[in-house]
Amino acid sequence: MKDLETEILIRACDVNPDPETFRFLFSSEVDEKKLFDEAVREGLAGFLYKCLLKTDGLDALKPQIREALESAYYRTVSANLRLMQDLKEVLCEVNRRKIRMVLLQGMGLLHGAYDDIGLRPMTDVDLWVWHPDYPALVALLGRLAYERDRIYPTTFRKGATTLDLHTHILWADRIRARKKLLNVEEEELLAKTKPVRVEGEGAFCLNLCDQFLYLGLHLLKHRATRLMWLADLKSLVSEWEESNWQALVERARELGQEKTLVYMLYLLREIFGFPVPESMKNLVGVGPFEKKMLGPRIEGKALRPWAPACLYAWTKGPVRGLPIFLESLFPGPRILRQMFPESRDVGVLRLCLKRAVQLAGMVRGK
Repeated sequence: MKDLETEILIRACDVNPDPETFRFLFSSEVDEKKLFDEAVREGLAGFLYKCLLKTDGLDALKPQIREALESAYYRTVSANLRLMQDLKEVLCEVNRRKIRMVLLQGMGLLHGAYDDIGLRPMTDVDLWVWHPDYPALVALLGRLAYERDRIYPTTFRKGATTLDLHTHILWADRIRARKKLLNVEEEELLAKTKPVRVEGEGAFCLNLCDQFLYLGLHLLKHRATRLMWLADLKSLVSEWEESNWQALVERARELGQEKTLVYMLYLLREIFGFPVPESMKNLVGVGPFEKKMLGPRIEGKALRPWAPACLYAWTKGPVRGLPIFLESLFPGPRILRQMFPESRDVGVLRLCLKRAVQLAGMVRGK
């Protein structure tokens, strides 16, 4: 049973919110401080602000909450404009050198699914660059005064702007076994990207089907800690027609990501009441084990710490899934040292023991 504040947030993610619904919801005793805090925590403050603006519901809030919500929205607008300007500077140099840059996650959505940059907060800009171009891009960022993070070497910062570079679309630069998640080579995804413009400069985004599946895998990777990531998916497909869904099913089969598609539709249905498209009805459903893994997000919590490893492995079956499962739980020494920066100088065995103790604590804490 969802509490009233969560129900309001879920309804706020509708493309065309119903004023009568919100008048009814606010006719009950709403804990406005809880609503605001939950909106910020889930990354949905912009959705809530614009929804109440559309439905003439802002006046239902106490003045201090209304002002805080408005400020949160405009802070997102300001921060995103700054990120776009800084990205434009990078793209200008990248395009001169013919480096293909693919926008991922928030920045990609702001140039496709969202027409309002205040809806989608971002803490950084995620970029996918083809690995042969990576050294040239690193050198370029150095010339632009970006500083490389000491612990996370694919992260670059200048002032308040952070660029997170990916040399593999599914983060196999960190967990190599994740390459097994896809049935095709990365080149095939790169070839299907579509051109976009960022403040007049050229870049690329994943095509719609690949973007949906990528966002689903990203959501699982981060344990679905924020409802914002499901709102991204909902916004992406809100105006899709049957032909779009048929294309998504076909693409999911090509990539070996039918299960990821099913998981995302299950969460969208259970949380938002999203109707299952006709094209989806012949797909295999979500089994008891998978429901147990996905259940916490439906209850308003993050997935269990080991859920991403389990679900990634489950999508590929025992032969291809086992290496993904094991390496997700026990990544290589370089990644373990990033996870335990205070133990950078200890041996691999001790790092693995620390990880085993950490995992045991997670299991006890559930």
